[in-house]
Amino acid sequence: MRFFQIASVVAYAASSLALTITSPQTGDKVDFSQPYTVKWTTVDSDPDTFNINLVSQTTANNKKEIAKNVKSSDGKYTIEKLLDIDTGNGYQLNFESSSQNNTGILAQSHVFNVTKVAEPTKSTQTSTTQTATESTSAPTDTSAGAPSFKVPAAGSLMFSLFALAL
Repeated sequence: MRFFQIASVVAYAASSLALTITSPQTGDKVDFSQPYTVKWTTVDSDPDTFNINLVSQTTANNKKEIAKNVKSSDGKYTIEKLLDIDTGNGYQLNFESSSQNNTGILAQSHVFNVTKVAEPTKSTQTSTTQTATESTSAPTDTSAGAPSFKVPAAGSLMFSLFALAL
């Protein structure tokens, strides 16, 4: 029995010294329509880089990649904006290993709420219409009555070849 108590204390001590997400906290209301900074602490034994994923405990498609190969030593990462997620409760950030040799979740944030997400940007589509013009002036070379050949404009070359084939 005493062995299990000691093992539990050692496991807790080891986990408290590893990569730890300090922000967001439990119940935080996160507005992803604005930049949001995630913060963490790290120790020397943590990996150099990791990936950040957003997970939802309430939706079927529950994992969204936020960033890849984030440097552990940075201690923070700013998520510029998120738009293609639902607002609601039950979100967490997972720091996942980016190493081939060490896979899995390195740290998880507390559960937080997403109160707002960014609106999709409205892009204006511009269509460009190109028109090719071809000159049909008569040949001006009258020396020796030799027929002259004029190369059509690049845009109409295919049209000319198609017309010749008919």
